[in-house]
Amino acid sequence: MYLVKIAASVFFLTVFFPLQVYSDSISAKKDVKIGVLANRGKEQCMKSWSPTAEYLSSSLRKYRFTVVPLDFDEIHEAVKTGSVDFILSNSSFYVALENLYMANRIATLKRKIPGGVTTSFGGVIFTLKNRNDINNFDDLAGKRFMAVHERSFGGWIVALRELREQGISPLKDFFRVYFGGTQDAVVRAVMDGTVDAGVIRTGTLETMAGEGAINLSDFKVLRMYGSGNPGMTLLHSTREYPEWPIAKLAGTDDSLAEKVAIRLIEMPLNSRAAMAAGIAGWTIPKNYQKVHECLRYLKLSPYEDLGKVRLRDVLMTYWPVILLAAALFFVMIISVLIFAVLNNRISLTNRNLAREVQEHKRTALQLENARVVAESASDAKSEFLANMSHEIRTPMNGVIGMAEILSTTDLTKEQKEALDVIISSGNSLLAIINDILDFSKIESGKVFLENEKFELRRIMGSVEGIVKIKAKKKGIGMNQYIDEKIPEFLIGDPIRLYQVLLNLADNAVKFTDSGEVSVRADYLEERGHRIYVEFIVADTGKGIPAEEREKIFDKFTQVDSASSRVHGGTGLGLAISRKLVELMGGKIRLTSGNSGSVFRFTIKFRKCDGTCMESDSSAGKTGEIVSYSADESVEERELSGKNKRILLAEDNLVNQRVVLRMLQKLDYSVDSVMNGIEALEYLKKFSYDIVLMDCQMPLMDGYEATRRIRNGEAGDKNRHIPVVALTAHALRENVQICHESGMNGCITKPVKLKELSYLLKKWMQ
Repeated sequence: MYLVKIAASVFFLTVFFPLQVYSDSISAKKDVKIGVLANRGKEQCMKSWSPTAEYLSSSLRKYRFTVVPLDFDEIHEAVKTGSVDFILSNSSFYVALENLYMANRIATLKRKIPGGVTTSFGGVIFTLKNRNDINNFDDLAGKRFMAVHERSFGGWIVALRELREQGISPLKDFFRVYFGGTQDAVVRAVMDGTVDAGVIRTGTLETMAGEGAINLSDFKVLRMYGSGNPGMTLLHSTREYPEWPIAKLAGTDDSLAEKVAIRLIEMPLNSRAAMAAGIAGWTIPKNYQKVHECLRYLKLSPYEDLGKVRLRDVLMTYWPVILLAAALFFVMIISVLIFAVLNNRISLTNRNLAREVQEHKRTALQLENARVVAESASDAKSEFLANMSHEIRTPMNGVIGMAEILSTTDLTKEQKEALDVIISSGNSLLAIINDILDFSKIESGKVFLENEKFELRRIMGSVEGIVKIKAKKKGIGMNQYIDEKIPEFLIGDPIRLYQVLLNLADNAVKFTDSGEVSVRADYLEERGHRIYVEFIVADTGKGIPAEEREKIFDKFTQVDSASSRVHGGTGLGLAISRKLVELMGGKIRLTSGNSGSVFRFTIKFRKCDGTCMESDSSAGKTGEIVSYSADESVEERELSGKNKRILLAEDNLVNQRVVLRMLQKLDYSVDSVMNGIEALEYLKKFSYDIVLMDCQMPLMDGYEATRRIRNGEAGDKNRHIPVVALTAHALRENVQICHESGMNGCITKPVKLKELSYLLKKWMQ
C-alpha cells in the first residue's frame, strides 16, 4: 500500500504537474493581433499568414499572436478602434494609416520571384492572349474593365496613375469599371469573359499558375514596364513601389514592436511561415516616398483635399482686396516716379543755379532769389510727400488691417498663401513709403537725433527677432553678440540705431543664400563720459564686386539690375543708413570679396553713470521701439480688453470698420463717432477708459476736439482721459502737433493688431 502511494505521487509530479505549469504559462500569455489585408480573400489570408503568427508566438513566448483577416473596407475601422496591434497591408493603406493614426512601419516583406527576391511590386494590366483587339492602353477604350478594389494599391491605384499619365480616364473612357474584391476574382472574370481586361498586383498570375489554377500562357500583359531593375522578373505594367510593410499602431508597446521586427527580419527563408506566405522573409523598413508621390498625383487619401481650392476660387472670393492692393501698388509706383522726377528737377535746378553763379557772377539779389526758389521747391516736395503718405496710408490701413483680421479666421492652405501675399505686399509698400519719407527728411535737413537712455540689448534683440524669421525661412543661421564690456544702459538715439542695424541685417539675409548672418556690438574705448562701440553686420553671401562697392551707398542704387529684379527695393536703404550713421558721428565701412560682406560703423554714446534719470517708459514717448516676431504669441491676458470701453472717433468708414473689428477681436467694448463734435457729446453722456482720435475729421478735427477735452468741455472727469491719435501722417512735425494739442501719444496707420493691443494696455495703465 505504501509503495502504491509513492508511485501515485511520482506519477502526479512527472505528468500532471508539468501539464498544469504549461497550462498556467499558456493562460498567462498576452494576446497580440495582427490585422492583414485579405486581398485574395479571408480564407486564403488565414492560410498564408497564420504560420507567421505561430512563428512569432513560438519566438516570443510571452505573447500569443493571431491573424485577423480584413477586407478593404474593414482596415480603417480596425485601426481606428484599436482592435489590432499590428497591421500588414498594401503600401497605400499604410501611407494613409501613418497620416491618420500615426502607424509606424517596422519591417518590409520580401517576395519570392522566379530567379530571386524582390522588395518592390507594381500592377499588371492584362487580358486573354487571344484578344487581338486589345494590345495597348488605347485599345481599352469602350471595353469592360475590372480591378480588385477602389483602395487596392497594386490592384487598381498604380494602374490608374499610368492610365491617367497616358491621358486615359477609365471611368470616362472605358465602357464600365468593375471591382472584383480579390485578385483571384479579377483573374477569373477575365478568363470567363465577364470583362475584357483587368488589373492585379504583380506575382498574382505567377502564384495562381504555380497553384495550378491557371495556365500562364493563356494571358498577355499590356505594356511591359521597363523599370531598369534586373531583379524584377515578374510580369508588370506599371512602375515599381515598395512592398507591403508591417506597422505598429500608436498604442502598441515600442519594445514589443522592436522584438517583432527583429524576429521577422531573422525569419529563415525555408521556414514554414515564409513558405506559406510565399515570401522570402523580411527586411528593414523601406522608403515609401514613391507611394506618397503616386497618391499625391491622384489626390487620394491622405491627399484627397490637395488642390481643391483653386487660385481662381481665391481670386473670385477676394477680388476686391486683391484689386485694391494692385491699385495701391500702381499708385505707389506712380508716386515713386513722380518723386524721382521732382527730385531730378530740383537737382537740375540747383546745378543750373550753381553754374550760372560761377559763369556769370550774378548779383547778390539774384542769388537770394535763386535760394528762395530752391527752398520753395524743397518745401513743395516735402508737402507733396507728406500728403501722398497720408493719402496712401489711409487705404493701406484698410488693406493691411482687414488682411490681419482675416488671417485670424479659418482659411485653407491656398487662401492662407494668397492672404500672406497681400499682407507681404502691403508691408512692402509701407516700407517703400517710409524709405522715401526718411530720405526726403534727411535731404532737407529735418532729421533730429534723440538723446535718451536706452538698453542696447533690447535694440539688438528687436533686430534679431525680426530678421531671424526671414533667415529661418531661407535656411540660414542668424546670431548676435554683444561685448560684455558695454554697459547695460547708454544715452543716444535708439530709434536711428535700430533703423540702421535692421536695414543692414535685413539686407544681409536678403542677399545670403547659405551660411549665416551675424550682428555684433564690440567695445572699443572710453574717453571721459563717452563710450565708443563698433557695430559689425557680416554675411556669407556672394560678395560685392570692387567696382560696385563705392556706388552701393548712392540713392536708388543696387549692385546690379538683376539683383533689383530678384530682391526688389527702392535702393534707398543703404543711402539712408549712411546718412544716419554720419548724423550720429560715425562712418559706414564696407569690406567684401568673392564671398561674404562685412559692414562696420562706430558710434559714440554717453555713458549712463548713475546720475542719468530713468527714461520715461510711458507709451507714446518718442524713441520707443515696439517690435513683434512673426512667430511670437501674445498671452490671452495681454490681449483681453474685457470690461474696458473705448471711444473711436474716425470719419473714414473703411478705417473705422478695420479698427472696430480689431478692438472687438481684443474683447473691448467700442462706440464709434464720425467727428470731434460727436466725440465730445459721447464723452459727456458715457464713461470711457480711452479715446482713439483721428486727426483729420469734418466739422471738428481731432486736434481741436482734444484741446476742448483738456479744457473741460467734455466734463471734469474726462480732462485727463488718455487720448491717442490715429494718424496717417508719419512726419515728426505731425507727431509734435499731436502732443501740443494734449494727446497722450499717436498710432501711425496702418494699424497692426498686436501693436494696438500692446500700446492700449500701456496707455490705460
